[in-house]
Amino acid sequence: MPTRPFRFDPEKGLEVLLYVSNRIKNKNIYWVLKTPYFADKYHLEAAGRSICGDHYIAMRSGPVPSNLYDIVKDVRDLRRISAFVTKAHAAFEIQGRKFIPKRDADLQYFSKSDLESLDRAMAEIEDLSFSALKKKSHGPDYEAADADDVIPFDAFVKTIPNGELLLKALRS
Repeated sequence: MPTRPFRFDPEKGLEVLLYVSNRIKNKNIYWVLKTPYFADKYHLEAAGRSICGDHYIAMRSGPVPSNLYDIVKDVRDLRRISAFVTKAHAAFEIQGRKFIPKRDADLQYFSKSDLESLDRAMAEIEDLSFSALKKKSHGPDYEAADADDVIPFDAFVKTIPNGELLLKALRS
C-alpha cells in the first residue's frame, strides 16, 4: 500500500474550504483547517476513503491538512500565480486569521457521507476554545510524526474504530 493511498483533489479541496467556512461558527483559519482533520477520520470510518485526499502535517498547534493549507497560503500571501490560485482567490480571502468565503461550496463535489462527516466535525469542534481544540487534535497519530513532518497514514487510520481492519482492506 502506498504511504498515502488517496490522491489530493484540489478542486474538491477548495469546495471543502468553502463548505466549512460558510457553515462553521468560528471563521478562524485554525477551525476551518481543523475540521477536515476530524471529518476525514469520520469519513474513513464510514466510507473507507478520505474526503479530498489530503494528508496531514504535525505542526506546532496540531495537525494541518497540507494541501488545503497551501491553498490558504497561496490566496493569503499571493505566493504563486496559476489558474487554480486565481480561482481560489475569487472564492475566498483571508483577513488576518479570518476566513472570508466569497461564494458557497458547489455541493455537486460531495457525497452524502462527505457532507455528514464535515457536518459532524464542525458540530464537534466549533464551540471549543483554541486550547481545547489543540488538545483534542494532539493524539497518538500526531505524536507518531516528527515536528513539521507528515503524520503517517497508518497512524492516522489507527485512531479510528476498526482502523486496523481498514488498513488491511486498503492493502488488499
